Amino acid sequence: MFACTSQEEQANVKMDYTLDWQTDHLHVSLVYTPTEADSTTLHYGEISYGGQADIFSCVKNFQGENCILKTDSAAREIKLYYEGNPTLEVEYDMEYDLEDEKLNCPRELFRPNTDKDFLYVQGLNLYLHEKGDKDYLQRVKWLNKPDFPTFCMYNEDGSFDTKVAPQSEFYYKFILGDRRLHVDTFELYGVTNYMVTAPLKNADYNRADIKDFFQKVYTGYQKFWNDTIDYSYTLVMYPFEKIRHEVTGLGLGHAFLSRYNHYADTILTKDRATTVAHEIGHNWISGEQWFGEGFNDLQTWYILTATGLRTIDDYVAEINYYIRKLHHSEIRNLPNDQIADNFWKLGDYSWIIYWRGAVYGFRLLGQMETMMGDPHAFKTLMTTLGKEHTLGMKKEYFMEKVSQFIDRKTLEEEFEKYIIRAETMDLSASPLPTGCKLIVEADGTPQVQITDREAFASHFILE
Repeated sequence: MFACTSQEEQANVKMDYTLDWQTDHLHVSLVYTPTEADSTTLHYGEISYGGQADIFSCVKNFQGENCILKTDSAAREIKLYYEGNPTLEVEYDMEYDLEDEKLNCPRELFRPNTDKDFLYVQGLNLYLHEKGDKDYLQRVKWLNKPDFPTFCMYNEDGSFDTKVAPQSEFYYKFILGDRRLHVDTFELYGVTNYMVTAPLKNADYNRADIKDFFQKVYTGYQKFWNDTIDYSYTLVMYPFEKIRHEVTGLGLGHAFLSRYNHYADTILTKDRATTVAHEIGHNWISGEQWFGEGFNDLQTWYILTATGLRTIDDYVAEINYYIRKLHHSEIRNLPNDQIADNFWKLGDYSWIIYWRGAVYGFRLLGQMETMMGDPHAFKTLMTTLGKEHTLGMKKEYFMEKVSQFIDRKTLEEEFEKYIIRAETMDLSASPLPTGCKLIVEADGTPQVQITDREAFASHFILE
């Protein structure tokens, strides 16, 4: 069953993992060749993710051979002491059952979960790692597999095949197993793609609905960017076990894992569909959050409208929702550098950079259209920035390229004012895209109103 590896790879593998499913939990064996003599420290998890502070309640029963092993749960570290520079063996168990429905969304999204019918774990909660360096070779193989359908995202086809690759290729990849699991494959642009679902109700309808939506959105992105897609994409839509949070998820390179509450018969509700389209959009837009999230939201609404999956009224409703949320947020003027520090407080802290970035971007489109006379300002902006830069966007490059369309001094002053210092954004001080105007509601909230449907609809093109 296991794939063969070359003698060179065998010799250079620093961390060699064997995964062993034992009825209701995962047993992990690691053969490790340390770089440092006498002692080393291995790390676990990632504190920027939810539910990591007490992660050693999930990962337990550590044992070491050829070394003395000490765990430091507060620091999420394993300290190994040994003589000379031997090959070390470390074993531990991954065993965790989610407690109750009071858990918040990040904990269930990021924490491992195992029982006799279920396996859910992300690589950062499965593998120990040397701090900083994730480029050394790692091997993962299975001894005993679960007796229920399981999808290993570290392999493109989801198989159990042994894989040797840099550690970074395993770190953000999930292993999902469930007795209800379905793995559907379909081709786009000559490439096989994977859809992983576990519907509790209406399995056939939901699988067909998700597949149809994915194909339309993915094709829309491809046309908009005139992109050559020569890689597989994996879309995972997976139910939460314990909580009622509508939807959340993680972009994972050419993959997206979404979790949703399972209380509705239809998985791909409107809000969930928008989230899925947003995460697929991260194939083309990422980087500093004001751009990677805010401009990706603009892109999401644009693509959904241009593909006919949403109307121009839906697009304006999304813009207005963000304007309203931003306008009424108690932390709307909290400077950008303080948002990340408070992110896991959730609430507005998790969303304000989305709102701020998207509203700033919409305002920018009106300025660009006025300066250029180009109704397709969004497509012009994105293609001018270029995919090689929109993936990992930095402020300096953004300023350099957008100053082709808008005076650089004005651009920099407004960016500093609205994004960095987070002053209240004045939408009345600059033009909006053609076909709409700004009104002010009774409670003082600025809102966008379509005045010319044909003119406003002309903004949305794919090719």
